[in-house]
Amino acid sequence: MAQIDTSSGGDKGKKVRSKKASTNVDMTPMVDLAFLLISFFMLTTSLSKPVAMNLSMPIKEKNDEKKAEIPESKVLNIICDKDNNIWYYPGFVAAGLKTTNYSPDGIRKIILDKQKEVDAKWGKDSKGFSQIICLIKLTEDANYNNMVDVLDEMDITGTKIYAIQDVNKLETEAIANGGNAKVQ
Repeated sequence: MAQIDTSSGGDKGKKVRSKKASTNVDMTPMVDLAFLLISFFMLTTSLSKPVAMNLSMPIKEKNDEKKAEIPESKVLNIICDKDNNIWYYPGFVAAGLKTTNYSPDGIRKIILDKQKEVDAKWGKDSKGFSQIICLIKLTEDANYNNMVDVLDEMDITGTKIYAIQDVNKLETEAIANGGNAKVQ
């Protein structure tokens, strides 16, 4: 049992007065109350929820694989490479790969220009979003930050249809040739 003793010191050479009774305060109930309050607030508080970008992945059907026909004019391929370099090309044929960077005048401008082109040809979807399809690919030399930056650009530009894919061998050869090779 915890106690506080508030008795006075001694009486060295002074007048003798009537002895005061010491006050004893039992601290046990107060400690119990403190622990009860701490437990209560720990159990009733809500911790902040983590905020993450929603990434919807397609579901592969086992036997009945359906492939949707996608117009080539809606597609923009984005390939993240080493040294924060981005290669890009429209459509399905990697002819004349071009390079850019992660600045707002770089990949963001490319995506917004492609959105304007797609909107002019195909219009917006039923929810008012552009119908552009971005295929995001990462070389072995790209780092995780590159992927996060490109996904951020998808969110900033309002691109709703995008997929993360592997770089194929022909695209890797085109990048090795400086983007001049024609790849199908």
